[in-house]
Amino acid sequence: MVMGVVGGVGAIFALINFFIVPTIADWKKDSAKALELEKKIRQDRDVIRTYGDYQKQLEQTQESIRVVSSRIPMPVLGNYLLAMEDSVRAAALGLDLVVKSVSDNDIIEPWGGAGLFKIYRVRVVIQSGYAEFIRFVSNIETENPLVSLGGVSISARAETPERHDISFIVGWMIWADPEKRPAFITAVSSNAPIKAEIGNNP
Repeated sequence: MVMGVVGGVGAIFALINFFIVPTIADWKKDSAKALELEKKIRQDRDVIRTYGDYQKQLEQTQESIRVVSSRIPMPVLGNYLLAMEDSVRAAALGLDLVVKSVSDNDIIEPWGGAGLFKIYRVRVVIQSGYAEFIRFVSNIETENPLVSLGGVSISARAETPERHDISFIVGWMIWADPEKRPAFITAVSSNAPIKAEIGNNP
């Protein structure tokens, strides 16, 4: 009987040490792994959800920039003046004024230079009354809201008191280097936005 009891105790001890204790340890280890895996899955889901929202905002922003960039003229054989003159003369159609000349003025680099944009400016000389001049300027700004006007000079004409010689500057925003425009602008289709990669700056 004593030997049987000792043998039973020994069997129970062996069962606890060689089976139950390792099983509990493995269970704890597996539980920790399961919790870590669940945490990672939740984090990945949050990243994916955030990425989807971010990508949508990025596409909307890119489309807005495309719309604005369509107002930025491109050179034709390195020349901006012809297109600018056509734009100015088109704004004068139907108005009681005479466009005497549209000529190059200068190209300036705003914000200290080294940026994406420059300002191409032309000098416009017209003969016009005040009311027609205001309509003319309004037409220019309506055709392209990105233009700037300034440097207005008005000289009276003795032979035509109702008309004056008016000189002013019109400036257009242009790309500093048209070949280095953002890739999503030069894309063939506006429905193919550049995809942002998770973990990288767009």
